Amino acid sequence: MKQIIDSSNRSDVVQKRQLYVVKELNKRFATENAIIIQEDKGKTIVIIYPKGYSEKVHSFSIPNNFSNLTKGPTENYKN
Repeated sequence: MKQIIDSSNRSDVVQKRQLYVVKELNKRFATENAIIIQEDKGKTIVIIYPKGYSEKVHSFSIPNNFSNLTKGPTENYKN
């Protein structure tokens, strides 16, 4: 989105339209409490709601036996 706002080599009409679309998306995300995140692999963005994001994290972490650490493990790996 920042690239669209910062682009200066496009025609004024296209740039104004893109700026309008970006502003409208930002308003909608704010009112609907959505989050924009970048996909792990590639340049794709994903729009997700906090509840859905939390559910996805839990559905991945529980079956894969992830757990919270009480302290950082760095000290265990230092020479």
